[in-house]
Amino acid sequence: MEERDRLIRQLKSENQQNTGPSPELEKLRAEHAQCTQQIQQKQQQLETLMKQLEDQAEEILSTKIEALTAALAEKNANIALIETSGSTNASAQQAVSQLQTERDQMQKQLRQLSFARDALTEQRKMR
Repeated sequence: MEERDRLIRQLKSENQQNTGPSPELEKLRAEHAQCTQQIQQKQQQLETLMKQLEDQAEEILSTKIEALTAALAEKNANIALIETSGSTNASAQQAVSQLQTERDQMQKQLRQLSFARDALTEQRKMR
């Protein structure tokens, strides 16, 4: 009989403890909510920084393309100037040849930069 009464008291005590959320559980829930909010804020910050980085990268590529395009125009103008000056000596031909080589290298760089900018633009569209 005593054993039965003790078990009943124990069950009642356990039942009372289980009727409401424990303070430990509430504390854990609050911590979880706070951590979830912090994670969301960090994700938002990360997304903002990634967008800024992509914008800056695209701006840098565009600036480089503009500068290279201007330099190419200058090379072409110099080539045309030498060719129209009527000089047929070896130094003029060598200068034209060197300018054409530099122009070809710059055109290759321009293609690479344009490809990189297009790839970045395509990547941004996919998000």
